[in-house]
Amino acid sequence: MSDYLRRKLQEQAAKEQQGAQTPPSPSALAPDASPAVPPSQAPPPVAPAAATPAVAIPAAAAPAKPKGGPLKTSRSDYDIAYEHDRTVRKVFRLRVVYNRNGCIGSSHCLLSDPYNFEVDEQFKAILKGGEELPGAKGVFVKVIETEEPHLVLNAAKTCTPRVISVIDLETGKRIAP
Repeated sequence: MSDYLRRKLQEQAAKEQQGAQTPPSPSALAPDASPAVPPSQAPPPVAPAAATPAVAIPAAAAPAKPKGGPLKTSRSDYDIAYEHDRTVRKVFRLRVVYNRNGCIGSSHCLLSDPYNFEVDEQFKAILKGGEELPGAKGVFVKVIETEEPHLVLNAAKTCTPRVISVIDLETGKRIAP
């Protein structure tokens, strides 16, 4: 141990020992403080915390538990509603339309939805299980039922040339891109 550290420890021990022998005066603790208040003018003592009675919260004020059942959502809030917040999962019926002729091979669809898309040797996307429309060469259609529509919706939204469309079969409206 260095001499400096030993000396500091001895000084600290001496201060503690001196402080234990004589109580500090009020002026030493707070030199700017006003003189001590006489006992007749002193404020009344404060009751300890344990003496305060506990306040019971009435049952009516307690927060209500959410009731079970399906979450009422409109079709326009599918991006906002989180799947893990739902008590009953909704099954979405969607039609995926993919135009292979316009695909440039960026593979964003594969990264977004590997369950419905794959890539061939030319790095163009293939709609898994999709059927080619008669009379429209290179256009594929697939109807899916899923509890997680965000995968195919993200695939359609991230497609660079916008050749993937998603149609909601309940409303008949195109919901992506």
